[in-house]
Amino acid sequence: MQNLRHRVLKILAQPPRKSTKSLAFSNCLTQLIPTRSAAWRFFSACEGTPVSLESCSPREHFHPVLRVPAMEEPPMKRPRLLNPDFQENAAILEAEGGRKETTFWDGDGKALQPRLSQQRRWEAIPGSKAKKENMCSFDFLVLSYNILSQQLLEDNPWLYHHCHRDVLSWAFRFPRLISEISRFNADIVCLQEVQYSHFYNQIKPALSEMGYKCRYKVRTGDKRDGCAICFKRSRFDLLSWKPVEYFHPGVPVLNRDNVGGIVMLRPLGVPEGNKLVDLQFCVANTHLLYNPRRGDVKLAQLAVLLAEIDRTSRQENSQCPVLLCGDFNSVPGSPLYRFIRDGSLYYRQMPIWQVSGQEELRGVNWNVLEAPLWPRSVGISPCCRYHERSPPRDKEQANEEREARQRTFDGDSSIHTSPAETKQDFNEQPSPPQRLAETEGCSIQTGEENFPNTIRHGMSFHSVYSHFIQAQGKAEATTCHSKTGVTVDYIFYSNPTIVSSPGKELTGVQLRLLERLALLSVTDLWNENRLPNEVASSDHLPLLAKFRLEW
Repeated sequence: MQNLRHRVLKILAQPPRKSTKSLAFSNCLTQLIPTRSAAWRFFSACEGTPVSLESCSPREHFHPVLRVPAMEEPPMKRPRLLNPDFQENAAILEAEGGRKETTFWDGDGKALQPRLSQQRRWEAIPGSKAKKENMCSFDFLVLSYNILSQQLLEDNPWLYHHCHRDVLSWAFRFPRLISEISRFNADIVCLQEVQYSHFYNQIKPALSEMGYKCRYKVRTGDKRDGCAICFKRSRFDLLSWKPVEYFHPGVPVLNRDNVGGIVMLRPLGVPEGNKLVDLQFCVANTHLLYNPRRGDVKLAQLAVLLAEIDRTSRQENSQCPVLLCGDFNSVPGSPLYRFIRDGSLYYRQMPIWQVSGQEELRGVNWNVLEAPLWPRSVGISPCCRYHERSPPRDKEQANEEREARQRTFDGDSSIHTSPAETKQDFNEQPSPPQRLAETEGCSIQTGEENFPNTIRHGMSFHSVYSHFIQAQGKAEATTCHSKTGVTVDYIFYSNPTIVSSPGKELTGVQLRLLERLALLSVTDLWNENRLPNEVASSDHLPLLAKFRLEW
């Protein structure tokens, strides 16, 4: 009996071993003595201490096998409720006979308020809600969300060591992600890192029940996640869907498997008198390459997407409004970000690691960008438009153009960006007429000759978010895992640039930002145990914005 007592004490004092014998003994012991207090009562009985029925309090009960009284355990700490669906939490509490208000619990049994939801408040854009006279409007809500592919999560466990493994399971995460999307009730949903099997087996059926029509593009190669664009069938009519692949065989800067997608939508429920106006607009969604050392690849992927947007959204005299959503794996103020916002980027001799601004890699990667960034065989000009087919040229003409291009490479210094220009505020942008003039100067046929060291696009993009929390004096963050926290997710929007005739007023469909769901700082997310956690089931925050179409 003393040997048995010694073995029990040893097992209780030490962490469990992986030995089969120890595990077998522990399992048997657990069945016989289910609680620690019962074990100590058992030891007392083994040492000869008499225990009678009369000596037991009414709360004590005898072990059914050993017939040894086991004291009742101390009151258990209240279990935490991990479901972010507030109504479902209330139903659980009511079913358990507890309080009916929504309550979260931490590991110590203390009430934990869902501070992530409380801190993210709606911010109205000043002057945005005032309707212009004699203007019709259509309001809608847009959600962009990187939901964290389960396969990528399991392939990169070091990014999530702050999480309990149960919180990281797909069985735990999926209902919370769907509940979150349902609670936002957005009219347009752009998702990134959507795993192929999960989309067709679970996500698409769930969203279809909510009234969404979905379009999905899986990554090329052996990658099993992709991008999805979903919109409410009751609010929009689908005009076209264009999946975008960035992989081009034989092109080093386009040898990765990232993808995107573009839809053209037209609002439904527009009054009869307004049907003469073409209200279509474009929504694009993408997830660019992550690798911080391959900024050249990111720029080339973005150029392909912009060329597809240009071809899809271009109308007779202008482009329709464009929404550009996704995970761009680039930080605010980086060259890639400024290219989207400003419409041009001088890139020759730029260190490749600087393009996205994700990491400080000075001295690690000495590679620089060279012009032209991608070969002409890709079919895309430096203006991020597809080349128009031109008649064949003879050898003499081709040699003359080659010599002229070489002289331009050697002598072009007028388009360098000055240090002062690189310190502009995030929200400063060229005016649309200036941007349009620049784009027209970069012709499809001769863009390579005119701008050999610069890439451009003709869309006037603005970011929904300012990337800075004025009240805290801190930067916003859209992702925060065990390694880092930073902004890489964006919603950009662009109004059409219209070429008008002299004496005619510019008219057309305009896209206006009304509200946005505020983001948090890295400090805020760190205080919430980073992402994902028990409340938020992705390592990215969802981006949500309300827009208005006016015409």
